[in-house]
Amino acid sequence: MYSITELANLSGITTRTLRYYESIGLIEAGRNAESGYRFYDEVAVDQLQHILILRELAVPLKDIASILKKPNDEVSQLKAHLNALKDEEKRLKRIIATVEKTIVSKERGTIMDNHEKFEGFKAERIAENEALYGEEIRRRYGNDTIDAANEKFLKLTPKKAQEAEGLSAEIERLILEGLRSGDSEGIIAKKLAEVHRDWLTIYWVEYAGETHRQLAEMYLSDDRFKVYYERIGEGATAFLVNAIKAHIKE
Repeated sequence: MYSITELANLSGITTRTLRYYESIGLIEAGRNAESGYRFYDEVAVDQLQHILILRELAVPLKDIASILKKPNDEVSQLKAHLNALKDEEKRLKRIIATVEKTIVSKERGTIMDNHEKFEGFKAERIAENEALYGEEIRRRYGNDTIDAANEKFLKLTPKKAQEAEGLSAEIERLILEGLRSGDSEGIIAKKLAEVHRDWLTIYWVEYAGETHRQLAEMYLSDDRFKVYYERIGEGATAFLVNAIKAHIKE
């Protein structure tokens, strides 16, 4: 059994945080019948460890509450958390390696390869995309496909990355022009679909028109994608999707 102060010291968090976790139902403390002081048993200790693992993975407290209600699935949950932590470890190692190489390059007055300069930050971009869209795209396209695409992105040359940025800007320009025209099947829409295809092929290991159209459907059904494209203009997502569906066949 641990008092609130003892458990706070053991875990490295504050007593205030422990009280807060208790107040929102994440952890349950017992009470000494005579003194009325809180005490925490081994079940509470395990719960707190689980909470802190999830917090390290940036899981919101409301989601943690749902996860803790499924104790029978704890082992599979912990395995999933472990995989996420390993991915985070790989990402951090890439960033550390980039910083170390930069320091050595500057100290020795040597020229650092441009590809190496951005390797760590590409890992950061992958981590962000995984956090936002990973679950959805892995369910749709499979782990092997997404892992291969991530690996290709990590090996992207500065020239290819610049080409991708240019195509991305061209996509936005064509969407704006297309919205003004109001014709999602005309010449502008056709060009937009082709440029979007060229942009995808930079990142995808294998391109297929059917997969391209499936992705377009996801743009409409997933609010995260809609928010991204609607910043260009009202109706931008629908215009892009209609252009892809009309002009991407194979």
